[in-house]
Amino acid sequence: MPSKLSERRKLLTAMFIVPLMFVSFITPFQLSSSAQSEFCPGNILKNGDFSSFTSLGIGDFPPSSVSNWTTSSNTPQISNVPGCDSKTGFIRMWGNKAVGESISQTGLSIKGGHTYRLSACVQHPNTPNLPQYVRVNVRASNGLPAYTANGPTAPTIGIIGDPSNTPSIQPPGITSQSWTTITLANWTAPANSSFDTITLNPENDFSVNDGNKVSWVWLDNVCLVEVAPPNECCLRFRSETKLTSLSDLGSGLYNFTTSLSVNQSPITRVTADIISSSITYSSPQCGNAGSVSGYVISAGNVPPFNNSSVLVANGHEAMWFGGGGQVNGQSFPMQIKFPPPPTGRCRDFLQFCVKYTFTDTGCRSCEVIQCYGPFKRGGNINISDEVIELKDLKAVP
Repeated sequence: MPSKLSERRKLLTAMFIVPLMFVSFITPFQLSSSAQSEFCPGNILKNGDFSSFTSLGIGDFPPSSVSNWTTSSNTPQISNVPGCDSKTGFIRMWGNKAVGESISQTGLSIKGGHTYRLSACVQHPNTPNLPQYVRVNVRASNGLPAYTANGPTAPTIGIIGDPSNTPSIQPPGITSQSWTTITLANWTAPANSSFDTITLNPENDFSVNDGNKVSWVWLDNVCLVEVAPPNECCLRFRSETKLTSLSDLGSGLYNFTTSLSVNQSPITRVTADIISSSITYSSPQCGNAGSVSGYVISAGNVPPFNNSSVLVANGHEAMWFGGGGQVNGQSFPMQIKFPPPPTGRCRDFLQFCVKYTFTDTGCRSCEVIQCYGPFKRGGNINISDEVIELKDLKAVP
């Protein structure tokens, strides 16, 4: 366990510490800087990647400072090394349900009746003598949250590290020692309320003031965005986007085929757009985890459509159009390209998200976002090991 926590144990046993500060945040969309826009366009949170900070000694804040963030309980640490991506800066915190560290951002405008989505990149560091899992509680409040002997009082809007997440995290919580981006389920603020603060804190299942019963988390790239309300035309829209094959052709090139089905007909156009792709590594020595480029190279023919096209060379979108009819289990083949996997003993894990858009004869379009992976690369890919990252239905106005 890190020396900082060892020193803190004495404090934990010598005095009662206010229960761990709760977390409150939602998925942010705000453009505080060009760097921030790289991982979260429209992030409501400022400095969500913690790249703006001053670090003194071991990086406790206070006395160090992290722009736009404040400590809500105890002294979280800022690490001045790359975190989830190549940018320097991420947060380290420890806690359980009774004690620990937490961070907050105030001055936000979270509106009643509006829907938000939060995501963050997290990992559970190697701490052999402590619980081998962690969760991060997210809460919303007006001003810094209040505490009682039974814990924080602000309402939880989500927990990073439970089955409702994307990808779904099975109990007891986050165990991976690799950086993983996790998205909370959409949260709608109560109609007659508004909030200006989000708070995040690590927790586990223990409710004791004991430094041997706390869990650590590393936190980076916190993103809170407002989600547009769904178009009523798509409320009854249903779809299936099943991966049927992913064949490795070498050097990062793959034959990718999905079976698509929708409950509306006739469909006159289908598009598939790679909207995100990322890689994690078997070891930090193998490379920095983070976003990578993914391209559509070609698209195969799919009856009942007369044409298929890749709209832009080295672009992200394929389209099937002309004719049209029912889409019910047809195979939609594409050839897609990502950076090649590492060589030697290193391994990486690829995941990518595709937005499918289905347009009917009335020019109404409904979208489905489906994520695939992570897949271990460097050999045959067994799609039965697939972890579905996201399936989110919305409509295009």
